[in-house]
Amino acid sequence: MTDGLIAIDFDDLRNDAELWETAGQKLNEAMQAGADQDPPNTAFMMVGYSLAEGYRDLNAQFVDQMRAGVKQLSVLASVLRDTADDFTHREQENIETINSLTAEMKSM
Repeated sequence: MTDGLIAIDFDDLRNDAELWETAGQKLNEAMQAGADQDPPNTAFMMVGYSLAEGYRDLNAQFVDQMRAGVKQLSVLASVLRDTADDFTHREQENIETINSLTAEMKSM
């Protein structure tokens, strides 16, 4: 409590948003590294083309899943920040309403 008011700290939501955003950045780096992988068919020796195509298909699926993960982590971080901002805004509105009502009551 501060000056008779309840103080609420939403920094934990913002801190969590930063953690998820950082995780998304790391996942994005891994996704980029995977997307850059395209070994030549000769890298698969005698098994050749069919194995190379299988590898590329699997890698493409892996990259797509990581891309979706990056997007979801970004959304999660945004939701946490927006929630903290909304709570902060609503808290300020409530404080102003209470202060206004209190001032009105004192003037009666």
